[in-house]
Amino acid sequence: MMLVTMAEPKRDVLEEATEWFARLDSGDFTQEDIQQFEAWRLKSPAHDAAFERVQRTWAAPDMVMALEPFSPEVEPVRRNRLSFRSTRWLPAASIAASVLIAGLWFMGDPILMALRADVLTSVGEQKTVRLPDKSSMILNTNTAVVTHVDGKERRVELLKGEAFFQVQADPNRPFTVQHAEHQVQVLGTEFIVRERQKETTVTVVKGLVRVSGSVSQSRELIPGQQISIGTDGELGPIRDVAATDAMAWTRRRLVVSDTPLSDVIAEIQRYHPGYVLIWNDEIRSIRVTGIYDLANTAETLSILAKTLPIQLDKLTDRFIILR
Repeated sequence: MMLVTMAEPKRDVLEEATEWFARLDSGDFTQEDIQQFEAWRLKSPAHDAAFERVQRTWAAPDMVMALEPFSPEVEPVRRNRLSFRSTRWLPAASIAASVLIAGLWFMGDPILMALRADVLTSVGEQKTVRLPDKSSMILNTNTAVVTHVDGKERRVELLKGEAFFQVQADPNRPFTVQHAEHQVQVLGTEFIVRERQKETTVTVVKGLVRVSGSVSQSRELIPGQQISIGTDGELGPIRDVAATDAMAWTRRRLVVSDTPLSDVIAEIQRYHPGYVLIWNDEIRSIRVTGIYDLANTAETLSILAKTLPIQLDKLTDRFIILR
């Protein structure tokens, strides 16, 4: 059985890590400060992990871009791991980083997601992860997860995106996936969990899955069935789906049948490193059927423009208009 819920992040630890990062970054610290910092890191593995995440966030391309107005010296961060022992950074940039990290904590920015996630993928990227219990998961485009798999529990938090899970059977340790207070729990099976604006959709490929919302409801799903949980925690109706079509993204394919063009473009947009705009509302309802390549979204959009009564205008490599 599988469980999907959203756990609150350890905000206080990350805030402490951010404060230490800013102090050490400023260049205005003493030997006593360093000793206190080392004592703080050694106090708990969670402290060390939090500080490492703050460092990785500082080095992330989005953060570098945000800090470019402060100093040209920030640019090398893209390629070098930062260490306060070997690098002195500008106090202004350090303060900016701290403000950004603290502010984005409450804004849900992708930079913040990097702080929390153990594993994440960028737009268009997919990644296979082997877990210690011999289970595995395939992360789809723009996905972030936190894993808690050890001798006591098997739990994965889906922070955003979509993942396909192949769970190794273990009757003594149910496998749990958590997102948005929605619950799914399995002993051994294959299934897909997708997050979409706090709504959770579960699709069963193999085995039996029990899904629960934030209210006292639960449903059991068998292979070829799908269910969505709304933002209110209510379970929707169980739908019959083609499991092979639902898994098509694991092969870099999109399978649609009599689907509105607007829905097709919304799905392609998840994999496209740019923005696709439907200019005319009249073409949104055009029905589309076919199998499309998600590995080359620009070419897929061109094929749609050639086979449907629509026109494609490519303003830049990242900005495409359909009309």
